[in-house]
Amino acid sequence: MHSSLDAALEGVAAAGKEARQAQRAAEHEAAEYRSQAVEWEQKFRKERELRLELKAQLRQAHSGGSAGSEGGPSLPPRGETRATPPLLRRNTVPSFT
Repeated sequence: MHSSLDAALEGVAAAGKEARQAQRAAEHEAAEYRSQAVEWEQKFRKERELRLELKAQLRQAHSGGSAGSEGGPSLPPRGETRATPPLLRRNTVPSFT
């Protein structure tokens, strides 16, 4: 009877050891995921800041910001370029007559 009790206790101890190892592995994996999430969030914020900065620059350019006030060439209306052919301009309908 004594040996079966020892065997049971050894089994419980082994199961506990396996559980602790599994928990440490899971915690390590979770830490890696958190670290990667922080990296992605920083990258996302930086990209967002750059997009907002670019939008502000484009908005300033389209509103005639610095180029128009200096007497330089004015920018075409939004959605067009200087080389946009008449048929591709926005809000125009070609006449076929």
